[in-house]
Amino acid sequence: LTELPPKIENNIFIDLNEKQKSVYAMEVKKTRKEMDEIIEKEGYDKARFKILQLLTKLRQLCIDPKIVYENYTGESSKITEVTKVCKEVIANGHKILLFSSFKTAIDILNREFTNEGISTYVIDGSVGAKKRNELVEKFNNDDIYFICGADNLSYIDKWKNYEEILSKYKIIVLNRDNINIDLFIHKYSKYNSIIKASISLDNISSTMLRNSLDKKYLDNNVYKYIIENKLYNML
Repeated sequence: LTELPPKIENNIFIDLNEKQKSVYAMEVKKTRKEMDEIIEKEGYDKARFKILQLLTKLRQLCIDPKIVYENYTGESSKITEVTKVCKEVIANGHKILLFSSFKTAIDILNREFTNEGISTYVIDGSVGAKKRNELVEKFNNDDIYFICGADNLSYIDKWKNYEEILSKYKIIVLNRDNINIDLFIHKYSKYNSIIKASISLDNISSTMLRNSLDKKYLDNNVYKYIIENKLYNML
């Protein structure tokens, strides 16, 4: 498509940690022996599929040894780096599409992202067409963040449709003296939606932010939702 911007490729080279290197080196030694035996016994042409399986296992070990060995307890350099990069990109307000040939790798990353408070949508071969379209729709339209002070968060259960808001959107909470935001993060942890402002915002009022908004900056559907549900008094 001519309207798309030029593709930018950024290759990141990652060294395996020592434990991962050790597991990989042992598997390489084992793989070479098995490949030699297979080729000697069956010939290269007949053994190509088995050789491909052995090489695939080495690829998987480079991603995370847990893909091959469930009892592996060490870290994965690649998973750690991917998580780090994704956190930086998301912090800059971007979304990410991740692709992998291995479902187990996606499952491992999904657990890592959940632990880091990163919301994800996973599409694999088990997801039907209807559900797939729903997930794509959510991914494309989940950009709404609510901003509130910690004092307002203390009575969030009095908000109109508060459970729907917690389940669908993120809430950035501005610090207020004498209010422990962590208590509310724990109380509503099943929604994984409350985010503490990462910088000091004591001098910024959420009311001031809301009042500075104007309809021209909002999608019409968002503006309509806010007005109809009387979430804010906006002029």
